[in-house]
Amino acid sequence: MADVHYAYSRVLDDTEILIAMNLDTNPRNDFITADANLTPAGKEMVNLLKPESKVIVNKAIGRHIINAPFDPHEIAIFKLRVD
Repeated sequence: MADVHYAYSRVLDDTEILIAMNLDTNPRNDFITADANLTPAGKEMVNLLKPESKVIVNKAIGRHIINAPFDPHEIAIFKLRVD
């Protein structure tokens, strides 16, 4: 299996969690769409499995996205950083 990335979102009340997996044997850098109503552009999301890994929510082509780097076979769970 090569060049495979899987991502999805889960929402509970007003909190969105983005779950993403790199199923490839190579590192990847992927764009993941977030809910624009729950995950505002300009905010920071933290990978709960690797807290030093943080990404900024950006707006592009009418969507809110994060650009996340992944090591081979890495799983990430992103949540908005709480101040």
